Amino acid sequence: MGGCSSKAQAPPKEASKSPMSEGSLVKSKQKDDGFHRKSAALHSQPPSDAASDKDGNQHVQVETGDMDLVFFDAVEDQLADDEYPIITTSYVPKPRKVSFQQPETMLRGEDWQEAKFQDAVADPVDGAEIGADGKLLHRPPPPPGSPLRERSHSGEASPRSLTRKSGKPGSFRGVFRRPSMAARRDLEKPRITVHERGYPGQLDEEELAECQKFYREIHERKGNYLEIVYALSGVEEEPYAICRYMRATKFDAYAMLERIKDSEHMWEEAKSREFYKDIEGSLGTPLVLFLQYYPYFYQGNAKNGCPVNYFTAGGLESQALLSMVNVETTPYYFWNVFYYKFKEKMILAKERNPDFVRCESINVMDLKGMSSSQLTSEALDCMKAVGKIADFFPETLHCMVILNAPTWFAFSWKLIKTFMDPRTARKITVYSNEAKGNARLLELVDKSEIPRNFGGDGPSLEENIRKHARNKGEEHIEHYSKFVSLRSKTDHKKIEKLQTLKSGESAIVRVYTRSLFGATFTVSCNGKIVGKKAVKRDRPQQFSESNVNKAFCTEIVRDIAGPGSVAVDVKGLGDFDPPRRLPASGNFVVAIEVIGQKKDG
Repeated sequence: MGGCSSKAQAPPKEASKSPMSEGSLVKSKQKDDGFHRKSAALHSQPPSDAASDKDGNQHVQVETGDMDLVFFDAVEDQLADDEYPIITTSYVPKPRKVSFQQPETMLRGEDWQEAKFQDAVADPVDGAEIGADGKLLHRPPPPPGSPLRERSHSGEASPRSLTRKSGKPGSFRGVFRRPSMAARRDLEKPRITVHERGYPGQLDEEELAECQKFYREIHERKGNYLEIVYALSGVEEEPYAICRYMRATKFDAYAMLERIKDSEHMWEEAKSREFYKDIEGSLGTPLVLFLQYYPYFYQGNAKNGCPVNYFTAGGLESQALLSMVNVETTPYYFWNVFYYKFKEKMILAKERNPDFVRCESINVMDLKGMSSSQLTSEALDCMKAVGKIADFFPETLHCMVILNAPTWFAFSWKLIKTFMDPRTARKITVYSNEAKGNARLLELVDKSEIPRNFGGDGPSLEENIRKHARNKGEEHIEHYSKFVSLRSKTDHKKIEKLQTLKSGESAIVRVYTRSLFGATFTVSCNGKIVGKKAVKRDRPQQFSESNVNKAFCTEIVRDIAGPGSVAVDVKGLGDFDPPRRLPASGNFVVAIEVIGQKKDG
């Protein structure tokens, strides 16, 4: 709403508990240009020992005991005039059904729910009348020349179906051009309203004008602009897509258009490869093996309907991962996740609740067992590449909870945040105390939906990956691997038990590496040698710093018959002494594909 009026005064704030069932908001400061609101990560009860200033305003209490590092969504820092409070809570207000024919309801209406929060009393506009309960009794007509004066009330129907298939394999779904006023009606009066600022139905006039400007520009420019903005069409309604992109730049249409223009080439490349729909073919390795060393996967939904993905960062082994894939190919997985898997999870969310309209997910990261040595330069390069992909899907992060943060992470976090959008960084809460972190997770997600290794009752993340990260028809095939690192070109290591085969099972052993010097791999089953082969590059002397990172795969032996225990002996060939300017590596991933008996039906 506008600034404070001398004709009508807002009612005094009440000290009673907020009606939100799962949290409380903190502190509201008053500036010359009106009330300025901020929010923090929500707890089940407000802090009892919160400090107060001389005006009686509550301050955020940040816990520091037990080495607890809690980074709230918006703590201590005063929000700028064009920033929005971030509310990461499982509370979902009852959706408001509205009509497409009344454009004023895309704007922040008289029943806007922000006034429910104890620190967020709406400021009346000039000429407004406020009742004793804080509700708006009368709103003056908009001034001449305002967007509301100029809106159309025609009854033309806007097409509800926004997409069509082009019929070409791998092509994007083309978007029909819709009348500008039809788009405006959807922005002003969406089918379902999210009661938070910056969403359809909760815009002010300036925000609505920027949304309209952005809408007109992407339809005039067409091509990649339409494809990028409507990438989630089919699961996301148009007004929510427009507002989602606008929130990312604080409702600056031209800033977002420039961002899209600068990264168009990345979209073109990914589109030419169908956004890596065949993810295993694109990575060159089974997805289960990739996720063994980069355990990042969706599992279940939060209480508010958002899909939840989990990442056991302590299980991240960048040296093993980059023995199978290249730095350049690692982001392929995240293109696939954003473009395909996220849509699948949104469809499931809508099946649970047809009124679910937020294309957002909750990320949970467990840092238990993680060391600073895992954040290599190559691992950080991968993170930066993933961040660039996420820019094509802005505002899809509802919130992130980081668990079991070690003390050194406070310093690394400052570096990691530099790769992230500032608004995204403010959605992240960090806990070093395991009990407090798990309690926060339980506020967001039902225990039955949380993996066992994250303190819930659901299947462990590894079990979920093995069940769902495989191709249809390959339910009888399992993949396992071990990482081996040779310290020198003549070093020797042995894997005592790669895997135990059951009766009726057979196996194939392969080796992934990008090492410059080679090694001999001897495979045995129950002590009997069943295969032996040297793994080395062709003409390694020709490799340079620009092409040394290319991983390759060598099959050692197939048709190993069970039952029996499979072991592997690894010995460096001593065949090549890399120049100092090139990394020797010596890292190998020994993988075994176990093929069981295929079940009928």
